[in-house]
Amino acid sequence: MLVSTEAWSQTSIGIYESLLGGSGVAISESTAASYYNPSLLKNKKDQSYSLSASAFGIYSSKTDTSETKSATLYPTYLSSIIVGNALVHEIFFYSAVPARYSTNSEITDSSSINRSESEVDLSYINFGYSMAFRSFPLALSYFGEFLQMKASSVHQFTSLVSAARTTTVARMDSTALGVGISASGHFTNSGYTMGYNFKSRRHNVYKSGRGTGTSSVYDPILAPEFQVIETTPEARVEPTGYSVSIGHGFKSGDHEFLTDSHLQEKTDLSSVYDLTQTFGYRLTSDAGHQYLCGISHLINSDVKYFGQSAYYSTGYSWQTRALRSSIGIYYYSSKLNQDDIFAMGLSFGSEFSY
Repeated sequence: MLVSTEAWSQTSIGIYESLLGGSGVAISESTAASYYNPSLLKNKKDQSYSLSASAFGIYSSKTDTSETKSATLYPTYLSSIIVGNALVHEIFFYSAVPARYSTNSEITDSSSINRSESEVDLSYINFGYSMAFRSFPLALSYFGEFLQMKASSVHQFTSLVSAARTTTVARMDSTALGVGISASGHFTNSGYTMGYNFKSRRHNVYKSGRGTGTSSVYDPILAPEFQVIETTPEARVEPTGYSVSIGHGFKSGDHEFLTDSHLQEKTDLSSVYDLTQTFGYRLTSDAGHQYLCGISHLINSDVKYFGQSAYYSTGYSWQTRALRSSIGIYYYSSKLNQDDIFAMGLSFGSEFSY
């Protein structure tokens, strides 16, 4: 079993950014700077605490022979920002995937029936420290990436030609810890902002994986009695590769338009990238109320039409003294190859400045 963080649904991160289709590299007020563009910490005037989360997220993936489901509550971005005279510091933590999945599959042909059930507990946690210079728009971020996958499965094979049948029970556990660094910056001129963020490949400092399996085999032709066979299934989680993000922001009065281009190296680390393009819009009233909406779309050779793999979001944000809060909804849909994937949920968050 191979598990990649990029195989799962889009994740809602950031009080503003999650409602702007994931646009945050050149936003005027960043609420998840270490994720999108740490150099935007330069714009922070007050020290703050930030908490954003998906209150409830649903994930589903279907093919002709299998179905995967998940429903979970999980935090996505936690941070503490300290504003100094020369540097702005942020200590951050974010989780990018829901936690638990169940999969059922069945493949039937003229000679056999194969049924499988599995439970997967997947964790992807990113944490670290960012520092942005106050005198010029440049920042460095140091981060760790923790991935863990625990899975159990039952597979049953039944022959329609003979009385042969096999039942296999397997358990797998894999853990990886990697570290990396990012460099970012931005340029602002008369309401226009251009930002960039480069993240290195994760260097593994710890990696382990083990699997155990037991198969009970019955074949009346080859052996009149059940045979028990021990197996060692492979289990591993893959770190993410290089990523490059370039964003543009246009602000005029109460209106702000954002667009980001995000290149992410595939998990086989082959220097082949997927491109994701985002678009976001924010309207701010004099009283501090805001309406936000956005879309993020995957662009690669497998995408044939608009909306084939896209993330949509919208929501509302308000200010209460030193507390900025938001609430919104998101929806993700992908129909690539033979997969039919969707995820949806309610996102909310708050940032307290003091």
